[in-house]
Amino acid sequence: MITNFVITSIFLTQYFTYQMKILRTDLAFNYMLVDQLMLCFFVVVVILQSSLNNRMCLGGENGHQIITDRRYKFDPS
Repeated sequence: MITNFVITSIFLTQYFTYQMKILRTDLAFNYMLVDQLMLCFFVVVVILQSSLNNRMCLGGENGHQIITDRRYKFDPS
């Protein structure tokens, strides 16, 4: 799942970068702005994916969600 996501996010990043290059003008400010936006987009996507992957939602009482983190799962053996 992680590999799938990494490949997809790299593809999306490349695609958006290509689209932005078409829209770019000769101003250096636009280059910097687009690069910053792409970096922010990629970082946010990676953070969201890692947090979603590490957490499982289990149904709690009264409709509340109990969040458990798989990295710290208790192993009785």
